[in-house]
Amino acid sequence: GLVQATLCDGLSPSRRAELHGTVGEAIEEVYSEDEIETRLTELAHHFLEAAQDANADKAIAYARRAGDRAMSQFAYDQAASLFERALAVPGPRPPDERAALLQALGEAGDVARRHGDADGVARAALACGVWGLSFGVDEELVRLVEEAIERGPDDGLLARLKGMLAAALYWSGESERRLRLCEEALALAREREAGIGDRASAET
Repeated sequence: GLVQATLCDGLSPSRRAELHGTVGEAIEEVYSEDEIETRLTELAHHFLEAAQDANADKAIAYARRAGDRAMSQFAYDQAASLFERALAVPGPRPPDERAALLQALGEAGDVARRHGDADGVARAALACGVWGLSFGVDEELVRLVEEAIERGPDDGLLARLKGMLAAALYWSGESERRLRLCEEALALAREREAGIGDRASAET
């Protein structure tokens, strides 16, 4: 895994995207439609990584199918992650497509909340932030992010949530709270990065 990550990091973004697209197309050619149903997450990953203009449609289609399958298997965090990544695919997209993805993400977040899936709720809140950060304070977004933080997701998601909450409170006048949230988010991100580095060193 470490060798793979090192080789991947040495590639340019365009070359990496090209290789992911090639792998995704190879999977489509090798496996039957029934077999592809069991590899939707893998296909979604490769095409999302290759989501340039030529692959955007495939990336979103596979991410949606993989997300729906994850929901059926009670993997709400995975489903929310897939819908979130599909929404982040670059380029203009049809409004009804984005609306459908947002609805799917909202459903994943609601189900995650009912089942106590802290990471699933966190991912849904983070995706909503793309649409909620604007002039003024969006109280609904603030409450959603605060709830996600209170549920205690993993440190990577928690760092992103605290950073988002600081941004959402920009117009609130709560400068001390915003500064504290930024410092906490940065500390969590640094701790997580250090932990990843330690694990990589241990593997060598």
